[in-house]
Amino acid sequence: MDINELSVMLNGYFGWNKARMVCFTCMLVSLFKVRTVNLKELACGFESDASLASRHKRIRRFFREFTISFAMLAGWVITFFDLGQTPLFLAIDRTNWRWGKQDINILMLSVVYLGIALPLRWELLPKRGNSNTTERMDLMNRFIKQFGKERIACLLADREFVGKEWFSWLRKEKIAFCIRIKSNTQATNSLGLPVNVDALFYGLKPGEQRVLQGARKLWDQKIHLSALRLHNGELLILATDSAHDLPVTLYGKRWEIGVSRLRTLHLVGESPTEVKGSSLVAREASWSESKTMEPSDNIFRKEYAQCTRL
Repeated sequence: MDINELSVMLNGYFGWNKARMVCFTCMLVSLFKVRTVNLKELACGFESDASLASRHKRIRRFFREFTISFAMLAGWVITFFDLGQTPLFLAIDRTNWRWGKQDINILMLSVVYLGIALPLRWELLPKRGNSNTTERMDLMNRFIKQFGKERIACLLADREFVGKEWFSWLRKEKIAFCIRIKSNTQATNSLGLPVNVDALFYGLKPGEQRVLQGARKLWDQKIHLSALRLHNGELLILATDSAHDLPVTLYGKRWEIGVSRLRTLHLVGESPTEVKGSSLVAREASWSESKTMEPSDNIFRKEYAQCTRL
């Protein structure tokens, strides 16, 4: 497929003017060639007779002068990948790094699709560190407003995305979830007494998992718990809104992703002095990917499919 053919196909959805559409299409093609979102390198793969400097300026001007509708982009992703009206497995995640003197902290909601994560919605947080419940709710509500709550098959998240208010909101909104929790989280045992949740999975051997029968009280919510003992000895403990035979396999969809966050080195490769403003960073976010995850998550990704329920 050449530039013109791709431009015509995309324009049928976006409806931009020809010059803008051609520029956008050239950037897409270049992205596959150079495999980076660094604007200077992107300009090298840009199909044009103009000088490299002119191509670089054109790309920068595209992001600086044109306001992209991210709702439209999210809709295009769903349409382009033919996701139709089927329920979607969503992954919520956050990545934080420094770009020059500026902190970049992005909260992102993606759809899991054939082993990758397709970004649908994201928000630049005006701070360092973890997201809060309000920020997560806002991101989820933007998805719900556009696509509907019924499109959510399950929300997958790691240990950052926990807490009484957050779990209460998910239950109130009837959003299915599978979320990893910390081992020192308090939950009730079979007698209704509060204990550290890791005590409920004492005796698990590496590679074994256990699904507790019935719901337990966690952050004042009735939550179903399960765990897998990783080969490094660490427990991977999962909280779900309802009973599942193999929650680890469900959570495994998250670690099939491998490209869910922003590819930090590519974004940092753009000189902070060249393009200023967090709005541009947000626009570039739609181009990026990453393979960063915690060491224990790498172990889990290799193990989860081999586990059997006790």
